[in-house]
Amino acid sequence: MSQDVIALTPRMPDVKTLLAALHAGGPDLRVNQVGGGAVAQLCTEDGQLLVSVEAPRYLQAPGETERLLGPGARTNAPVWWTEVRASTTSPP
Repeated sequence: MSQDVIALTPRMPDVKTLLAALHAGGPDLRVNQVGGGAVAQLCTEDGQLLVSVEAPRYLQAPGETERLLGPGARTNAPVWWTEVRASTTSPP
């Protein structure tokens, strides 16, 4: 099972900072890139996936965040959409 988190930010997240944060998860973890670099993954040494971070997407169409996330997600300006998916099972 997984837990999804979506961050809506006014500025594009710094990809190098995101990768450094993933790598700081622990010395025994590794960071992979898949999907032609569109997804960064934090994995255990044996390859178990812990966290995936998709490349940020720029949403600029009026009402797009509300359409995707519901009426409570209204924004007044364009935003960057960054999606993170984490495994809810811990490694052995």
